[in-house]
Amino acid sequence: MLGRMIGINVNPTVVTLIGTVLLFGLKVLGKKDFKSIDIATLVFLTAAFSIGGVMKASGIADIVFSYIAGFFPKTMSLLYIAVLILVSMAMHLILGSNTTTFSVLLPGLIIVGDGFLSPEAILFICYTSLASHYILPFHSVGMMIGAANNFFPGRNVGKLGIPLMFVIFLAIFGLYIPWWKLMGLM
Repeated sequence: MLGRMIGINVNPTVVTLIGTVLLFGLKVLGKKDFKSIDIATLVFLTAAFSIGGVMKASGIADIVFSYIAGFFPKTMSLLYIAVLILVSMAMHLILGSNTTTFSVLLPGLIIVGDGFLSPEAILFICYTSLASHYILPFHSVGMMIGAANNFFPGRNVGKLGIPLMFVIFLAIFGLYIPWWKLMGLM
């Protein structure tokens, strides 16, 4: 952000590397912290971030979104938003993680929703639809790590997650959409 403001382009990896070196230099981080690196989660996140690009490059995303576009009403309405929520949730159930779902879903939905909703509105609806949407532990990295480390039984995720799907609809239509309209986002 600062780089753009002063007219230089700085690679985020360089910023991360400089920050990490500084933290080691200031003794905030040490050798003991290497034990905290969760390689399995890093591999999972790398794959999750890559799936969207792979689907786009292979043409699978175009095929998927040509079918998904047919589910949306031809005019903007509350039904259009409900379909957007349902498509987000359905894709999340298939793809698993929020990260993977966002990397696949957002570019396609922004194209499908062009002329109906702003990209920001689509982002907020998808984010709100998925932030608390999980039925199995693998639908959320945090839930997956918690269940894998036996902090809670995996079946509890579904016991909370299924009723929460209905709460998400109520929250979006009863709280968020009025707020976004008030803020000028919709």
